[in-house]
Amino acid sequence: MAAPTVTCVVPLSHSICGSEVLCWSPDHKIAIATNRSVYVMDMQCSPNDINKSFTLPKCVIAAPGERLEFDVGITEDDIMKKIDSQPSEALSFMMTDPTLTPRIRAVEVATGYKIVKWSPLHCDHLGRCVLSCLTLDHRLTIYKHTGTNQWHQVVDLSEVLYKRLKANHFEYQPSTHHDHVPQAGKYKDYETYMRRRYMLASVAMDWSDVFHDQTEKHDGKGYHVSKKRKVENGDNAKSFVFLFSYMKSGHIAIWKCYTPVTSESSVSLYTSIDTHFLSPSTIAWCHRDNYNISTENHGLLAAGDSSGQVRVWDLNVHDKAVVRSSLMIWQDRDLLSVDRIAWQYKADNAISILSITKGHHLVVFLIKTNKSGIEVIDKCQPYSVHPLSITGLTFQHNIILSSSVDGTVNKTTININNDSISLETDSIGLVDSPEQMATKYYAVILSPNVTFVAIVACETKYFTGKDLVEVRFLEIKSMEGVVQELQMIEGNLSYHMDALELIRQRVTTEGELPKPLRQFIDGISNLSRPTSLKIQLFLLKLQLSLIQQTTVPKSIRMDLEDTQTKDEATTEREQALIEEITVVEKKIMKSYVIRQLNRWLQDPSSIVKLTNAAKTTLLTMADWLYHNYREDSEQLVSSIYVCLGNKPDDAAGREICTLCYGKLESSDVRIASCAIGHSWGRCCLTLRICVKLPYRRCSHCGSKAINIENIDDAVGLTDLLHQPCTFCDGVLL
Repeated sequence: MAAPTVTCVVPLSHSICGSEVLCWSPDHKIAIATNRSVYVMDMQCSPNDINKSFTLPKCVIAAPGERLEFDVGITEDDIMKKIDSQPSEALSFMMTDPTLTPRIRAVEVATGYKIVKWSPLHCDHLGRCVLSCLTLDHRLTIYKHTGTNQWHQVVDLSEVLYKRLKANHFEYQPSTHHDHVPQAGKYKDYETYMRRRYMLASVAMDWSDVFHDQTEKHDGKGYHVSKKRKVENGDNAKSFVFLFSYMKSGHIAIWKCYTPVTSESSVSLYTSIDTHFLSPSTIAWCHRDNYNISTENHGLLAAGDSSGQVRVWDLNVHDKAVVRSSLMIWQDRDLLSVDRIAWQYKADNAISILSITKGHHLVVFLIKTNKSGIEVIDKCQPYSVHPLSITGLTFQHNIILSSSVDGTVNKTTININNDSISLETDSIGLVDSPEQMATKYYAVILSPNVTFVAIVACETKYFTGKDLVEVRFLEIKSMEGVVQELQMIEGNLSYHMDALELIRQRVTTEGELPKPLRQFIDGISNLSRPTSLKIQLFLLKLQLSLIQQTTVPKSIRMDLEDTQTKDEATTEREQALIEEITVVEKKIMKSYVIRQLNRWLQDPSSIVKLTNAAKTTLLTMADWLYHNYREDSEQLVSSIYVCLGNKPDDAAGREICTLCYGKLESSDVRIASCAIGHSWGRCCLTLRICVKLPYRRCSHCGSKAINIENIDDAVGLTDLLHQPCTFCDGVLL
């Protein structure tokens, strides 16, 4: 396989000390866990950016300042005294287990991060992902994005679990027995101490898909919330997501998180599963759809053990009994630890592909569920994909990438023929390190659309022993593959930001559109589908940015809204592009406004009950559509005017300049100007002018939007103002 192109290298200030330290979210954020902090990089893809590499604003989530210690009713000193008075094998076992003796470990090591995992989409108030982090001292927390490069801790699940278990006499469920806990000594206090410590120690975690809430019942033990639970904004919770926490005791604590996840009240301990594993290692959920709320009522969960065993559960997501069936798919205790698990669901033939790593081996299972339970249809195990232990595993589409401590990355392609599976493994030819450097790869991750791959690498100098830790981004998809992906895009364009970013980097590097892209533009120029129009708008703006870069000095910042600078340095090609952009933007806005007005007209009686702010928004959209596309939408607009008791003639004084009280023109989708020349930016969601500060901006294209807090009576506009950017589907911040 040809060597992929390294497009970006991001150095890290801290070293790596965990297992699953790298994760790429569906909304294109990258999290890296280190021994001091979690780095979060938010990939930006703006057509106005002429940078030839990634734009990755980076923020840091610092490690907790204190070690995680709980009072389990028996102190560490008491246990040590009893062991010292009667020496046994328990002494060596306890001294080598940091979970039992946390105080003998250094602060910076004990509180570092070992695992980071992104939730699916639709988990915060803007439909984005939230981040779960696990430290070396077993502290499990959830963070949400609160602003530009700002992350806020939502809940410390370790603290919540401790309070719950302490109130329940350190039992997940009253009937639970723990006879399987390893007996390191013959002392009752020691065994009780170890069991309680292990019950509070999370070693791995993973998120489920997002599901619609159905019915719930209170069991009186704090494992639940009410059937119609009220969230902080006053709306009934309609969806939830599970967070599975794999405990050192062998239990899987299942946390139910109602979306949006805003505070500790959004999360509750739902139930638990006892795996009966002695040394848990990793856990993974089989995601069916990271982008939409799932309509399924069950899903697959896999957990591995350091002894080598792997079990799969079929879980009912709407029933407290949870487990529908389970199957031990790897029964041999071969002492090859199951370090990593990855799933892929194939909707075409309703099967799931499970891949696990055991030492330097990769094992792939073909699994199907039916009424009788879980069935392993086929299994494929090549001799080995790496000569040394596998340190990273990622699975997207039919491609598995694995990294190793020997500094190699291999690509394994899965082929499915009927009910049989076969693997083809090739080595990705990376650039060799200098002779005086030793390279080790800690983790590897594919972007959601298999466009880029990110690798956490550590280069060590032989003579000095100094480590250089960095994240390398490599381009692995061809331009032809990207164009093919663009032709199939439906729905939210921002979900395919990695493909757009590859296009942006390639165009800014070569200075022109590649031939496959030019052919693609010719093919979609006459289409009116919103997604095609948004792609066309992105490519037109990208071409405009290139022209402005070559025709205007770098000291001058060109902007579509800066008409004076634009007139000074406008070329014929530039002017033609600006006109094309204006036409495409109006087409996108027309489609959006028609969709919103039709949504309101589904229940005409509710329009009369709208607040003044909502009525003004509705009339502003109708006015814009009436003045720009009267022939195409006269019947639709007339229905809105009739419901609100207005006439088209009333629109003459509906929008006025707040400085001179003059009439504002309503043809431009970006700017509203009066006769004197005062200009106001238009909200891309409501078409109203942005008067009050601060207003929001799209993180990708820079479009403006009204801040919901600046509207006196926003009832009826909440859903509208929480939508993404009209022109590119970017997040409005």
